[in-house]
Amino acid sequence: MDACWLPKLKTMEASIEHRSRGDEVNCSHCGREQLLFGPRCVSCGKPLILSEPAPQAEAQAAASHSYEESYYGEYGSSPCCSPLAAALEQAPEEPEPEPVALGVDAYGLVSLAIGLAAAILSLLFFWPAWIFGHLSIAIHEFGHAAAGWLFGYFSIPAYDFIFGGGVTISSERIWLIVAVVYALFGYAAWRVREQPRLLGTLGVAVAAYTFLMLTSWHEALIIGIGHGAELVFGGIFLYRAIGNRTIVAAAERPVYAFLGFFLLIYNGWLAWRLAADASFRESYNQAKGELLAMDYTRLAVDYWHLSLRAVAIIFFCLTIGAFLAAWIVAVFRRRLVYPFIGE
Repeated sequence: MDACWLPKLKTMEASIEHRSRGDEVNCSHCGREQLLFGPRCVSCGKPLILSEPAPQAEAQAAASHSYEESYYGEYGSSPCCSPLAAALEQAPEEPEPEPVALGVDAYGLVSLAIGLAAAILSLLFFWPAWIFGHLSIAIHEFGHAAAGWLFGYFSIPAYDFIFGGGVTISSERIWLIVAVVYALFGYAAWRVREQPRLLGTLGVAVAAYTFLMLTSWHEALIIGIGHGAELVFGGIFLYRAIGNRTIVAAAERPVYAFLGFFLLIYNGWLAWRLAADASFRESYNQAKGELLAMDYTRLAVDYWHLSLRAVAIIFFCLTIGAFLAAWIVAVFRRRLVYPFIGE
């Protein structure tokens, strides 16, 4: 076995041992005590070099000799002779699926085709469109509520049983919530204090948040993030279908593809009809009986000072952009993400 496997083997065997005994290990960089579940420290993110916790050091040192004799006496004097090492040496590495077209493997293309066909069929018939449309409504209203909480507004999402769709009820701004958000930013900064690129990315996020919070732009963001959340979740689902990462069962990929395509087509079709059909724009403005203005209408009239048709065209382009972003991030993730957060 290659010598480079020895540190990994030691970590894996120690991980098994410590899990069974419930012991902890110390990070040699920051001193954080933690259960050994991975190769990096959960606090500082640096490679975890095993060192025993101080209270257990003497007991472990006393037991070390007898453990090595009982373990390596049966399998040899080197860790490379253990069953775990033999399994690592003999088990062939499973190769990554080769891309067939546009950086996507064959099963990924099949999953996308199945998901696209299922989404189109669902939207063509009333009951499937009505059932899965409630998923879109839930994501939409939770997007409003999450953005409201982020900027200090107590928000509760709900279904609208009078006019249909959904509605999010919000209070006046509560500055204590804003203080909690900044406290969370501070805690996150402390956790990544030794990772400069990630810390810099967090600093940009805090600056952007502060600018939005102190201007009326955050109100426009809260209104627009309803449809925006649907596009984000649609993009995430398609990313998982395309990227084949952290997939437990192969059947997940066509399901993710279906959900992603359904959300994007559902939104894109609404934006397209608003852009192309004047009578539909009129009915859209009356959707809540003139009691509550719809999201696109509020963005057009109160914030962006554009026509409803122009706002619809913008969101239609964002729908296409969500699909392209999902594909680009899935195929070029290492080049796009690591420059901001580090490897």
